[in-house]
Amino acid sequence: MGTSFSDSQAQLAKFWYEKVPYTYLNNSLQVGKTVPMVINNLASTTKNSKMAILSDLGVTQSSNVYLTTQSNSKTPMTATTGYPSNLAPVFTDRDSGLRSTNALSLYFLNNTGASVANVQLNYSVGVKNLTVADKVMLNLPLTSPEQHLQQKFEIGNQGLRPLSLSRSLEQTWLSRVVSEEVYAYEQTATTYPTALETTTPGAGEILVLTSIAIGGVPIGNQVTLTITRDQDNNYVQVLGDNANINTPFDCWVPARRNIIANISAVTTTADVTIRLTVLRLSISSVLLSMFGLVNPSTLSKSELNLYEQVLAGVVV
Repeated sequence: MGTSFSDSQAQLAKFWYEKVPYTYLNNSLQVGKTVPMVINNLASTTKNSKMAILSDLGVTQSSNVYLTTQSNSKTPMTATTGYPSNLAPVFTDRDSGLRSTNALSLYFLNNTGASVANVQLNYSVGVKNLTVADKVMLNLPLTSPEQHLQQKFEIGNQGLRPLSLSRSLEQTWLSRVVSEEVYAYEQTATTYPTALETTTPGAGEILVLTSIAIGGVPIGNQVTLTITRDQDNNYVQVLGDNANINTPFDCWVPARRNIIANISAVTTTADVTIRLTVLRLSISSVLLSMFGLVNPSTLSKSELNLYEQVLAGVVV
């Protein structure tokens, strides 16, 4: 149950960096292997242009139930009893997580000899557009224009160096914050989607959804919060079952036109609490470049140099 990260989700992430939370609830985890999420060909579907970052892992503790994470060729298996209780997540720092440019998967191995009830998995996947600096560090092939930028900025030698993800977001995004807004609700969830909020940017602004929190939902009711971003319908879908209003899902979902929130449930559920946090940012030349909304042929010499630095990954 719940939407999983997929190649199609990765292709929807178009604004340089996006982070979406995912939830998985299995009412009866069977003996053997169960796969909540798998992608095998991110490199080919995105033409070596994106990297996935798996983070914010939270899982139900159960003896003899193991969680395996695969990132490219690495496949560590961990006991679920080694994770924090109450689905508290690990890999929560912005720079933390398992990185992959091709294969990424999560799967359970149930060695108990019997099915296990109500096993839940929460995780997030960030998708980052690869800069020239990223590709050099990861030993990925460069196109001819990318080779030119590598040489121009001496990437990998003693030239300009890229920033960490958190510093990039702080320097190019969070420095443009106009306001931070909190939307909170107490809502009855029914089998029909109920609209909670439609948020739109002002002139010269963009929006970024940064957190989602849900509480007051018993396991099995399948209360689902759905976020539509711009034209991407149901881009975010998280289960509220067993969620905690004090432990929000961290996310980073930019929007140019709107953010629309809806809630629904398989079983009507009263007194569901929801909290959303949204940033309003003032648009800048760097952000326009990161969004792919700049025509290089229209730029002045200084503007073109800045645009190239964005592509190279040495100013963001």
